[in-house]
Amino acid sequence: MNCFRDLDTAALSWRPGRVDLLEQKVSPGGTALPAPHVYRLLPDVLAERIARQEPYEQQLSFRQVAGCTGARRREAGAPS
Repeated sequence: MNCFRDLDTAALSWRPGRVDLLEQKVSPGGTALPAPHVYRLLPDVLAERIARQEPYEQQLSFRQVAGCTGARRREAGAPS
């Protein structure tokens, strides 16, 4: 409660604004570097969009397949 009082919430004001959630720069290596605010805002935007969707049901099924054994196991995946 002390922290809440110290924030002086009565002095806070909100106003609408636009934020570019696709804002980014390019790193020296050529990959996208999203703006720092994207990491804070995008999850909230996506969660709000998901919450607005109608409920849905999806049935999933899985099949077990044989895995690699012996020497072949070392060959699987990316080369080292």
